[in-house]
Amino acid sequence: MRRRIRGAAPSEAAIACGLVALAGVVACVLRTMVGPVGCAMILLAPVLVAGLLYGVRTALTAAGLAYLVYGCLGAAPFLPAKLGIAGSYLTPPLFILAALIAGGFAHVLQARRRGAAPRSQATRAVIEASAFFSVTPNEDAIRQKLAETVSAMTMTATVVTDPDGRLRIRAGAGSDRLGSVQDELEDLARAMLREPQDHIMRRGEFLGRLIGSPGEIQGVVIWRRPPRERSRISAADENIELLASLAGAALARSGRDNPVQTRSSLS
Repeated sequence: MRRRIRGAAPSEAAIACGLVALAGVVACVLRTMVGPVGCAMILLAPVLVAGLLYGVRTALTAAGLAYLVYGCLGAAPFLPAKLGIAGSYLTPPLFILAALIAGGFAHVLQARRRGAAPRSQATRAVIEASAFFSVTPNEDAIRQKLAETVSAMTMTATVVTDPDGRLRIRAGAGSDRLGSVQDELEDLARAMLREPQDHIMRRGEFLGRLIGSPGEIQGVVIWRRPPRERSRISAADENIELLASLAGAALARSGRDNPVQTRSSLS
């Protein structure tokens, strides 16, 4: 929010000027045609529109311009008699409050939309991976798809281990640089395999989840948690357990259907 109030860009100032100018013209026309009107309410409209469509900075700019126009129109005589001259003192805080409320509401809606998009993408990725797992008997292909799907959801590096905790598959941006921490990641995987009741484990900037169930562990998926993209990571957290379970079931089925391939792939 502080960033939004720091100052309006030239384009935002131009938008605010345009909206307030339009409202000022409307107020003047109404004054000429029908007599005294509530200029404050007319000039409040561009403040609300600027806040809802363009954010707090544009709304505050519009509020300042609207009050200047309000004073130029000499609107005080047209205020309701019961408010008297006090109405002119109430107008600036009214404009500012409206700007903050409208801009804050727009900011909340934008944040929700940003959070909804990664969740939708993660859901589609899980559905696609599930279809792949259901028709693929190859264990390495299943692990590769799992790593690629997690990387696509989190936009970061991912590794997948075998049931012994050894790194087998790498995917995602920066995965080629994980060699420097390979021992640390394998230690994390083995710790999870020793304590399968812990379906999720965090170590430093990495987070791991088991592939399979406590009774039939097929490995561990580990991915790097970047400091940003919180909504995307949150969406991945909500879907990664389901994705790991689907991959674990596919790996277990592949092992039962083709034990020779399983032994050779884990050698």
